[in-house]
Amino acid sequence: MPEGEVPASVTVLTRDGIAQSGAVVMDDLLRQIPGFNTFRRSSSLVTAPQQDPEAQGVTLRGIGPGGASRALVLLDGIPVNDAFGGFLYWGELPLESIERIEVVRGGGSNLWGSFALGGVINIITKAPEKRFMHAKLSGGNLGTTDDTLSCSDVIGPFRVGLQGNFLHTDGYNIIAPFQRGPIDQDSGSEHKTFNGRLEYSPASNSSLYLQGSFYTEARNNGTPLRTSTTDRGFVAGGGTLNTADGSKWQLNIFSHLTTFNEQFSRINDSRTSESTQQIQEVPSTDVGGNLTWARSFSANHLLTTGTDFRLIDGESRDTFVDPAGTIAEHRLSRGEQTFFGFFVQDLYTPNPRLDVALGIRLDHYKIFHGSVTSPVTNPKVISIPDQDRTVISPKLAFRYELFDALAVRGAGYRAFRAPTLSELTRESSVERLRFLPNRFLGPEFLEGGEIGVDYAGLSVFRRRAQIT
Repeated sequence: MPEGEVPASVTVLTRDGIAQSGAVVMDDLLRQIPGFNTFRRSSSLVTAPQQDPEAQGVTLRGIGPGGASRALVLLDGIPVNDAFGGFLYWGELPLESIERIEVVRGGGSNLWGSFALGGVINIITKAPEKRFMHAKLSGGNLGTTDDTLSCSDVIGPFRVGLQGNFLHTDGYNIIAPFQRGPIDQDSGSEHKTFNGRLEYSPASNSSLYLQGSFYTEARNNGTPLRTSTTDRGFVAGGGTLNTADGSKWQLNIFSHLTTFNEQFSRINDSRTSESTQQIQEVPSTDVGGNLTWARSFSANHLLTTGTDFRLIDGESRDTFVDPAGTIAEHRLSRGEQTFFGFFVQDLYTPNPRLDVALGIRLDHYKIFHGSVTSPVTNPKVISIPDQDRTVISPKLAFRYELFDALAVRGAGYRAFRAPTLSELTRESSVERLRFLPNRFLGPEFLEGGEIGVDYAGLSVFRRRAQIT
């Protein structure tokens, strides 16, 4: 269904719009979307997501005060929010690989479950084309370079695409001039991404794919001792099948392996010296998949149903150092998390001017094997309480076309977000602030309603007014 005919608040960024934006990284591009925010307003080029718990988690419509994301980000329908912490590594999504971006605002747990509390951002990548090669070299101020090399080919029923992206910036000093001291320096970063995709179409009604990527980043977070590195691998496979009865099936299986390393420091009042405060290593793994089925019934019903799962295992290995430079404590915090969901939605079109969407989703999630262990000084184990919850997320939405260029729409919904393992187990700091885990944290819920007006007066110009 065209974007303007969906009973939801949707914005689409096309390939041309992306190319003309002038943005270097994905989060800077998305800031033009009404209601899009990262919890820290600075670009991901100078703010490490793991360095500050409120850095690069994403929200739509301002839903959620801080911490992990309250919006779900998908890459070709696959979640890319960090499974352990919920934040985003925007650098692993180079703009040159993007075909379009669809932003759906408003509670989306009825289709996508946890993390879709405030909406969904779906990033669709370019499909491999016939023999094609593209190279881009670009540079700017602050020592910024953004270089891409991509190629693709079609050989019979096979399509293959490869891409490499290298992004570097010296960054800028993130401390206000009147507060700076001798230890403050530019907050630079370097990001490298390698992507590959293989598609196979044995028949006109079916296709299979296999894709993988590797992302690595290194950051200077503003002082000599505040540094971080991330390595992140991704693999996915699946396919689509269209059957004679009009059904469309789609399957995705995926996994992420992530490790980030972070060093925190304490700084004196004059910012003339610093010392190591905490050294952290966080490895995590997640495996997931989804299966959806869609079919039209009669002339005015489109039924969609599906199921998905995600299994997460992560830990935080911490070394705490006292002001004298002596190791005060080693700590291991860990946990496991599982999600299973099932949804069904009917899009009913009783007449050409009216669309009504009714959907409901059942989610069951568990958090278990959670613990915080201090094995060096006064050895002890603190257990994190297990969580075993079932959540129901309904949604009713409509769109009615008053005139050819004017339509009204509305929705009512209930959405939720489960706590992340990072929120339950991980400790971090920013300057003199310490962010402590909350092992008793439970899920968030959002019950909301909205009404909006869509206006498209000219084919080249579109205006959307909305009251929420």
